[in-house]
Amino acid sequence: MRHSFFIVIFQGLAAGMQLYILRLLNTLIPAESLGFWLTLITISSWLHVSDFGIANSFRNKLTELFAKQDFKNLNKYINSAYKYTLIFFTIILLLGVGISIAFAKYELYYIDSISYIDSTVVILLLLLGSVVNLYFLLNSSIAYALMNPVFKPLVLFIFQFIFCLLLILWSYEQFSYQGNPLVMVSILFCISSIFSSTLATIYLFIKNQRLLPKISEAKYSDFKELFSTAKSFFLIQITAIVLFSTDTVIIANLFEYSEVVTYKVSTRVFFLFIMIQGAILSPYWAKYTIYIAKKDSPSIFLNLKKTLLMTFLLFILIFIVSQIGADIVDLWMGGLEHYNKTVFVSMAILIALMNWSSNFSTLYNGIGELRIQSYISVAAIFINIPLSIVLVRWFGFGSEGVIYGTIASLSLFAIVAPLYVKRLVFRRCVDEK
Repeated sequence: MRHSFFIVIFQGLAAGMQLYILRLLNTLIPAESLGFWLTLITISSWLHVSDFGIANSFRNKLTELFAKQDFKNLNKYINSAYKYTLIFFTIILLLGVGISIAFAKYELYYIDSISYIDSTVVILLLLLGSVVNLYFLLNSSIAYALMNPVFKPLVLFIFQFIFCLLLILWSYEQFSYQGNPLVMVSILFCISSIFSSTLATIYLFIKNQRLLPKISEAKYSDFKELFSTAKSFFLIQITAIVLFSTDTVIIANLFEYSEVVTYKVSTRVFFLFIMIQGAILSPYWAKYTIYIAKKDSPSIFLNLKKTLLMTFLLFILIFIVSQIGADIVDLWMGGLEHYNKTVFVSMAILIALMNWSSNFSTLYNGIGELRIQSYISVAAIFINIPLSIVLVRWFGFGSEGVIYGTIASLSLFAIVAPLYVKRLVFRRCVDEK
């Protein structure tokens, strides 16, 4: 619980800074530019699938090896993961640069408040910052295996703190910039990404020098073994991106960019509960991996009951916040311009459902049972986008219709996962003894 306490603290501080950053951006750049920026931030999260599930596969493998104190194999997997994931991300970055330049050349995107050249610069800087952040998720995999789940939220806190500080300095005109303000936002975002990732890498490997990657000793055969497990994680990652990121893109296409801001305001308010849930569950992934290796099913179910109890307590808080949304948004954003009660309440339902499902996805990921998640992931991908569009276009819903589509897609796993959990755990702990 000590780890969970510090995770909540750092994630809470990061969430608070995210809220303040959004308020700052609302005063520093026009509403249309803000909607464009928030849409780009969402699209950049799609890069999470570009590691092909390696980070999660890497995390499980390292946890098992640390439990066995097998440092010889530990180092070989670290070497291969850092080398070949770097290759993947380099390819992704180059492809992103090429696509962005092509989009600018053929004028495939445009908003009134920013030129094609400036918007391309914004996209490229955001792409660079996001790729840096995502590559160094491998650091978090090592930290999780070392039973240090505080590392990732600490890095997030450092990133948000630096970004927030730079935005504040800019808002008080401590340094000047004559170009489009959104370009400056992307520059500060990129600087924050590179600095926080570099600082975190130095911190991790100074404390664990024997784990420092030796790229020259990496072998593709070791990486191939990681990749074989990563394919299922990859499918699950794609689903997460489709379910939780395309909503913003759909809203941006079906409505005005100002609707994106309204949607994101609701998301940011309730994201605190995702962070708290993540803080609670963070240590449990590694615990489940260790328990399944020991065939200790009672400990698995005991820990699942603990996390479910804490989730139910969060349900109460989510309900309370959903009823006072207008007061929260008015206090935070300085007005109700970006508040929509229907969107706010539907977001509360979505977040509650996500928190419920995360208990079971953490358990399944920890014990390496990914088949059910993969099957449901594929089904959810085919349901979410068409259903969201139908609810808006045919049934006349506003942007909340997009959220309803995501809720329906998420419900598949929320219902099926609890039904199979005992069968899967007992199969791993009893049948394989």
